[in-house]
Amino acid sequence: MDRLAIDLPGSFHFSTDIQVQTRDLNAVGHVGNDTFVGYLNEICHRFLNTCGVPLRNTIMADLAIKYRSEAFYGDILKGEVAVKVAGDNCNFYYQISNTTTGKEVLRAWTRMAFFNYEERKRAPVPDELRSFES
Repeated sequence: MDRLAIDLPGSFHFSTDIQVQTRDLNAVGHVGNDTFVGYLNEICHRFLNTCGVPLRNTIMADLAIKYRSEAFYGDILKGEVAVKVAGDNCNFYYQISNTTTGKEVLRAWTRMAFFNYEERKRAPVPDELRSFES
């Protein structure tokens, strides 16, 4: 079976740190895959918040993750994100690195859609993200 390839952009638009807590660990003592999905959401939401984009109107439509190394209790992880507008969606590219070990922990890609819950229909990409159009 072919391995998943996620090509990262040359630079990122935003970075933030996340400290691994006890509740983030799985039964074998490292950060579990479910927690990493939560980290990606947190990184994305922190980025969108700095752009002034309402978080409640975003939907993660697709997700791909390539795991590279483990993370453990107390590690400080640096989460970076870059965004490219693609039609009526945005592609988000992530890299999480362990500042404690210097290793890349994962890289990921998500396709984000936008939805107007009051009108119950898809919404266009917010103007605040249009500057990232490819």
